[in-house]
Amino acid sequence: MEINQETINQFLALDDEELKKAFRSIAAALGMNERFAAANTQRFKRMLASSNPKDLERMLSSLDPARAQEIMKTVNRGKDSRT
Repeated sequence: MEINQETINQFLALDDEELKKAFRSIAAALGMNERFAAANTQRFKRMLASSNPKDLERMLSSLDPARAQEIMKTVNRGKDSRT
């Protein structure tokens, strides 16, 4: 799983509705409350903007591989929608 700065930037470039959907999907993969994630989209966006790729890769490597893979699918869908 590779996350680079371009990946982060493309994800952050999603419009608010796409970003909200993505954060809901990530929350579901993590077993979190999806409504909470949707309600806090701007907060998560700021946190993502202040993260670096190594931080995110470290976080993903600490998760169950199936959950990490689900998150990466969401991230890659976000990238694909911007190209």
